[in-house]
Amino acid sequence: MSSELQEKLEGLKDASAWKFDEVLVLLTGVTSTQIEYLEPRVHPPVLDIRYVLMLETREITWPAGSETVGGHAIYGKGDVVPVNKKQAKHFISNGWAEDSESSAERKNRIKKEENQYQQARDQSTLMEMLERAILDRDIKSLNDVDTYPREKWRLNKTSVLQWIDINKVTVFQLRHFPNNIDDILDNELQLFKETRPTTGKTGVPRIAGPYTKRTKTNALRRKFYSIAKKLSQPKGKLKVKPSLKSILSDTDWKYALEDSGLSNEEHPAKGTLSNWLCLFNNGTPPPKN
Repeated sequence: MSSELQEKLEGLKDASAWKFDEVLVLLTGVTSTQIEYLEPRVHPPVLDIRYVLMLETREITWPAGSETVGGHAIYGKGDVVPVNKKQAKHFISNGWAEDSESSAERKNRIKKEENQYQQARDQSTLMEMLERAILDRDIKSLNDVDTYPREKWRLNKTSVLQWIDINKVTVFQLRHFPNNIDDILDNELQLFKETRPTTGKTGVPRIAGPYTKRTKTNALRRKFYSIAKKLSQPKGKLKVKPSLKSILSDTDWKYALEDSGLSNEEHPAKGTLSNWLCLFNNGTPPPKN
């Protein structure tokens, strides 16, 4: 699972735009479906609960009190069951059960349950913040968020990073990103800070690079390599060589052209793209800038 997540995150580095769930994966390591599934199912720990191992089967009925509800339960021999502290003492003193966890184990369990509950709540809050920022146009979308469902939103990468950077303190408190996964978001934020718009003496923001046709074309070529790499993933025992046709028909290529900053007249010709493909197949790395 960790390797799958790491591979997914690596694939997001070269994306020209991010979907809603891809931003959530960058932030939390999980998708909106996982967050929505967990949030109502994870509860704060009940400190009065103890887990006991039943040494014999017991059928218990207890009457309703002023603050309790009456009930009936059958506890089977060999079962580990949660009971309140008073019941646990009663069961153990009568030889019906024994503690299934030590005092230290109980503290660790409670701490783990607290962390799981807090994580579920925080990630749900972060998802709501992200969605609200998109609907309020604080984060720019490449398609109409009022028309398309959430899973089809395509978000401007720079705008997402800008929103995260502005709200970094709150976002990083809420994200709970897994410790065993390389966090590429830090690198993305660093790159954003190095190229983000700065304000001159006139107070008008300068547009961040790339500025020239050459740097824009080189950025597009890196995206071309990324698409070619994706299309050349091994299938069975054979490694597929991507064709120019397969790249040009790939949806990511269409988006890469739209987001490149190049005009239609500046788009590279098919001959140039064929040369890029030859260089890719020969193992020549793309330009860095």
